[in-house]
Amino acid sequence: MEVTVNRPLSTEIAADDTAALKATVSELAFDVEKVADLFEKAIVAEHDSDVTLPLFVAAYEELNKFIGMLGKIFHFVQVDIRSKTTRLRELNKKEPEKYDSVDALFAHEVTSKNYQGAKSLLALHRALQFIVDFMEALASANNDSSVAEICRLSYGRTLAKHHGWAIRQAVSLAAYTLPSRKNLILCVVEEPPSEEFVKKAILRVVESGKSVFERVSIYYEKHGLHQLI
Repeated sequence: MEVTVNRPLSTEIAADDTAALKATVSELAFDVEKVADLFEKAIVAEHDSDVTLPLFVAAYEELNKFIGMLGKIFHFVQVDIRSKTTRLRELNKKEPEKYDSVDALFAHEVTSKNYQGAKSLLALHRALQFIVDFMEALASANNDSSVAEICRLSYGRTLAKHHGWAIRQAVSLAAYTLPSRKNLILCVVEEPPSEEFVKKAILRVVESGKSVFERVSIYYEKHGLHQLI
């Protein structure tokens, strides 16, 4: 009698699960060089202050993964950023000619007096100043430095001025839940790197992020819209 031996499916399923897991991890992993590339490309060379909006949003979507690495207590920040980037993507998809760049956004919304895009952009703009300041301080610190203190100082220099007392206190407490600098760096560059590599990788984001921030600031100052939200 012929006996048919069926190969167990567990191996195939495990292989499929592993591949799916790797794909998921890849999607969730923060790519610091991708952020720098996108910010650099977003800067419109032919214009003194313009920024390509879809590239800015793409950079921010990647940067938001870094926010997620700061711990569950920062989840509300991550969710808020996601809602703002989604809104800007929707506006660009609906009316690409009016939301292809920051310059186009302001030209349209200042005329229409409907600042839905400018409000979402302003929230991201303010947060970018904090993220860039925090990453710059993180790059110049060492593994013995207090990430909580770095975070609180960066927050105090940037976002704190836009928040009320309750939020400022919550952020101050949340800072103490942050991972160590060593673990944060590993999230950014994946493998144990040299300090030289860390600084080079992070400072690319800092420099390009600052350039984008300065350009976007020009529009809010020009139109007196810094207090939209």
